Amino acid sequence: MIGKIKSEITVDSLGRGYGAMSDRAVADDLNTSYRNVVLTSVTAAQIFEAIVPSEFVSLTAAQQVRVDRILSLGDGIDATAGSQARAEILDMFVGGTTTRTNLATLVDSSQTQTRAAELGLPFTRAGHVELARS
Repeated sequence: MIGKIKSEITVDSLGRGYGAMSDRAVADDLNTSYRNVVLTSVTAAQIFEAIVPSEFVSLTAAQQVRVDRILSLGDGIDATAGSQARAEILDMFVGGTTTRTNLATLVDSSQTQTRAAELGLPFTRAGHVELARS
């Protein structure tokens, strides 16, 4: 963890000006949600919630099995353009259906996150920054 913080504040690839900040200011900056990132994966629960039940029951039995197979993948389902899971789930529901719109919105969405989360760091404290600078 300290190594990642040291690298981040030394390289400062985003030009945040860490060198001129106090340890507390760096920690606060790392913990502030300002990074807009495109989702690369979704969970089965997110897909499940996007499916309108009446539209699911109107699928053929084979299509329902395909949807169930994708839902069985659990967390971290690849939602990037060109992925098999993305193509299959969007292919199940025809354009114009609410489910298709929900799923397209889900797999094309982004979220705001902290720089710490983007780097795979937990909540960062001033003491962590102080150690990284020492």
